[in-house]
Amino acid sequence: MRLNETMEKRLGYVDALRGVAALAVIYAHSTAQFMLNGGLHYRVENEIAKFTLVYLDAGKVAVILFFAISGFVIPFSLFRETKAPLQSFAITRLFRLYPVYWLSIFVWVGYSYFSRGESTPAREVLVNLTMLQQFVGVRNVIELFWTLQIELVFYVLCAALFAGGWLRTPRQIAWASIVSLACALALAAARSFLDEKLPVALPLALSIMFWGFLWRRATVDHAPDARAWVARLTPLIYAAIPPISVMAYSTDHGFHETWWRYMNSYLLALTLFILFTTRIKIDAPSALFLGRISYSVYLFGPLGQELAMKAHPYLPKGAPALLAVALAMVLTLPISATTYRLVEKPAISMGKSLRRRLQDRRDALRPAPQREWNLDRARN
Repeated sequence: MRLNETMEKRLGYVDALRGVAALAVIYAHSTAQFMLNGGLHYRVENEIAKFTLVYLDAGKVAVILFFAISGFVIPFSLFRETKAPLQSFAITRLFRLYPVYWLSIFVWVGYSYFSRGESTPAREVLVNLTMLQQFVGVRNVIELFWTLQIELVFYVLCAALFAGGWLRTPRQIAWASIVSLACALALAAARSFLDEKLPVALPLALSIMFWGFLWRRATVDHAPDARAWVARLTPLIYAAIPPISVMAYSTDHGFHETWWRYMNSYLLALTLFILFTTRIKIDAPSALFLGRISYSVYLFGPLGQELAMKAHPYLPKGAPALLAVALAMVLTLPISATTYRLVEKPAISMGKSLRRRLQDRRDALRPAPQREWNLDRARN
């Protein structure tokens, strides 16, 4: 099956997996807040938190799933049958990512000011609006924005490789992943030797994204050469993750990062992604809806978490902290459904409309083909 024959397939089970991952991020951040502040009073919830956060890092597992899903989905929009694929790709990504992202910034800044009395510098807000803040040393208004900057790097790389003709075969996709993995290994070794916090996560995430792209070619398009490259690349990534983790994080201590926690997160995320895109495909209507609003769930999860923390003292006396964690998820869903309906969905439609108008304009400006004269008719 050719690439363009699968571009418009709706892979609902992948959307559903993205939605579940977005909820996992809320769970991880909320539970970590209780854990760090001594708010887990029951042994059962303590053990659950230790297993899911200390040994596995559920939040990072979810983020790695996001990266694999992006590789599985995003690059294929470059192969739509259009006269200007790079322009269409840029417009699609711009209208998909930015409008609701901007809204999340203003909502969070307003909430922080009116609820906590915390003001955010105007320069910080303005730089965050570009989504490039981490590249110029400006703090993220919301901590989890760091993943979106890795997504942007992936988009730019995909566009550049596509323009150079380097995304059209499984071999080329596999090599993009291998080169990224080699960069991650090199940075991990340099980090260990120099004791400098070099950005190992960026090339490792890019490697997984390109692997996700190849995984789609193998499992959805059933391309024989893609299957062959997946069979080589997948064990290579699994084998590279432990030494990358040891070299990059063996000197890090504390709750935030240890080498074995980092390793467990990546290995588990890859295994779950393989499982949930082959053997177990989530297709329940509620999960599909969650997948559609998952970007808003990710962006507004911190707000739902804050509201749940404020509501926690009013819960029944002796209620476990994990009840407040569940409340954070419950509060996030209607907020996200609303922002999806009022901002995300209209913005996506506007992007599609702009793309069509530009295409129509190009068609209108294209010179009409010259007609060949029928000589016999001309003589008559």
